[in-house]
Amino acid sequence: MRPINNPANNPTNNPANLESDAGGSAEAPDTSKAPSISVREAPSSIDWEAKSDTLPAHTGPQQAGSATDADAEKRAERDFMQLANWMAEPDVSADQIARRIAELPRGSKLPASCQGLPLVSLALKKGCNTDLLRQLLLLGARADVNDEQIRDSFVKAVCAKDLAAVRLLLDALEDSSGTKALMQHALGYSIMLAEPTILRLLLRRGANPELPVAVASSAFAIAIDTEEFSVIGVLLEHSSEAAKIQCAAHLRSKLVNAVARSDHDYVKRLLAGSGLRTDLTRRLFQGDDQSAALALCTAASRGDETMVLELLHYGAPASRQDTTQRTPLMYACANNNTKVVERLLSADLMGNIVKSRRRDAAGFSALGVAAWSGSPAVFDLLLKRTLSDGVSIDDIAKDPQGNWSLIELLISRGDPALLALLLKAGLSPDFQPPGRPPILLMCAHFGRHDCLQIGRAHV
Repeated sequence: MRPINNPANNPTNNPANLESDAGGSAEAPDTSKAPSISVREAPSSIDWEAKSDTLPAHTGPQQAGSATDADAEKRAERDFMQLANWMAEPDVSADQIARRIAELPRGSKLPASCQGLPLVSLALKKGCNTDLLRQLLLLGARADVNDEQIRDSFVKAVCAKDLAAVRLLLDALEDSSGTKALMQHALGYSIMLAEPTILRLLLRRGANPELPVAVASSAFAIAIDTEEFSVIGVLLEHSSEAAKIQCAAHLRSKLVNAVARSDHDYVKRLLAGSGLRTDLTRRLFQGDDQSAALALCTAASRGDETMVLELLHYGAPASRQDTTQRTPLMYACANNNTKVVERLLSADLMGNIVKSRRRDAAGFSALGVAAWSGSPAVFDLLLKRTLSDGVSIDDIAKDPQGNWSLIELLISRGDPALLALLLKAGLSPDFQPPGRPPILLMCAHFGRHDCLQIGRAHV
């Protein structure tokens, strides 16, 4: 094997290359035995105090004592060069390296001229553990980010979720653009493995969740596409406001699609991974755009009571309007979903749904939508809730619904059951909306004899 040479030194200064006075070459050191470093059994960690009295007089790099500093420096260079050459031998194991490193005198350090020696890479190639890696770092060994062995070992440590090894390798690497690129690459693996501890470490050391991590995909995109929702909150902690908004929009789109196909498992994992009452769920359901209401509106329109309950549990607003100005309650009323209407009214503790009398794009309130859909059960639920919120029965009857008042809407559609509910709630048969005829004349005008009979029955 060709010995590892130190490029910082002139070859003529290398003791292995000095010519003898007789004109011949000095015998090259036997690197496989490395006589300057004694090998014997030793614990995997360095117990400096216990070993200081038992080491031979000369084992490895020495501190400058009676000899000059220059002599000590040259001796250290020689010994560490021999160590690197010996570590490169194919039959040398990680355990042998650990024992030899453990026998170095207390305070041994790599000379500045030996900083480029690939001690870390050689140890990793032998399958070293974190104890040996830590000992090499104590000696001052560093890792080269351009070394394929270093890069592969770093990614493997991330994939193995070996936090200690990842941290040590990061300590061994210089703070450079290459190191940041390596961390960016590893960021994608930590996301796919849903490993928040390593993810946080990479982000603290400079990885950027807003930059591509693989195939031009952002960290957020990979987390969402691989359904590793638990790490999204960690990414948000290290992201700009613009990235947070973009992530919430992307995740909201996935959520709405899952609700539309009734994928309960996906929705549950997404919401559980995002967390209850976190910044992410707040952005998911309380965004500035009207798409924040789409998930709950979609679930309500499908009559999916289980999905509605899941969304409400994680903070979906029951009174939020979508792009057509409809609320989830309006969709539930339009589809006569009595159970969903009950759930939404129960979730609306402040009474915002009914009391605010929100209107859709056509000018209908939730009660107006219920009147149009013609479900007595749904209409009765909303009527009682509106009355309990302090709205008078006369105000309810004359409440505009598009171009009609509510009472006109009921009579024109010929719905005697809903008219009976209004009259039972206290509306007078002689009630007359502003600018309109009384109820009985209105029934006759529209030719709704069934409604007319109901009205006469309450005179």
